[in-house]
Amino acid sequence: MTDSSKLTSEERLLAAIAYGESSTRDQYEEMAALASVMVRQMKARGYSSIDAFTSKDKNFSFVRTDGNARYAKLMKSSEKDVEKSSAMSDAVKAARNALSGGVDYSNGAYFWDGADIKSNYKNHAKVKSGIHITDPSHNIYGISGSEKTKILYKAVKKKVNGQVKTVREEVGRYSWVYESTAGVGERSFGAMAKTGSLSLAPGNTNDTNGSHASSPRAFGFRSRGTGARGHHRQLPTIRQIV
Repeated sequence: MTDSSKLTSEERLLAAIAYGESSTRDQYEEMAALASVMVRQMKARGYSSIDAFTSKDKNFSFVRTDGNARYAKLMKSSEKDVEKSSAMSDAVKAARNALSGGVDYSNGAYFWDGADIKSNYKNHAKVKSGIHITDPSHNIYGISGSEKTKILYKAVKKKVNGQVKTVREEVGRYSWVYESTAGVGERSFGAMAKTGSLSLAPGNTNDTNGSHASSPRAFGFRSRGTGARGHHRQLPTIRQIV
């Protein structure tokens, strides 16, 4: 950052979020990945700015409201103080990179997770829904995938012995909801799994409201199938019909 490139309010806010959400390693790539996820979610949810997004959807990035010291520090610092700090300068660089569509270190993630995906593994919402590690390099916390086949049904009315009865008919099955996309610094990143992880039963051409992309800080569990704080509590849109 230079004196000639004044910080806009959006750049400062996104930089502060990335700085606050990142680990104390102050790694540029980690902050850049976080910023990219924020911008991607902002656009996916139909917001025109990071401010509007995080003001309305307070559960996505808690640092704006939970007293996070790093977030507050960057928001309150003068531009001269930001420039003097290599970590905060990198956060600004990360924000500008994301806002300009630069390098995406999260590899297409829609959310992130921190160490609690390991410490709270058995009770973690994403683990319960089913996660799939697509590349060992993403698995910075050394957790196991939680793939488990789940069958989807729909209710169908059929005539049985002259009577109309409602029966359950299989329409498809899947083994996980979230897929990893990257592991950067102390954050794991991911997104909802692509529909390729859903196997349709013969004769069914629809995916029954199938899953779609909504987001260590391990970057990305691509959801079909985040964080240090359960960021982005998006559950799969795919559902069982009974």
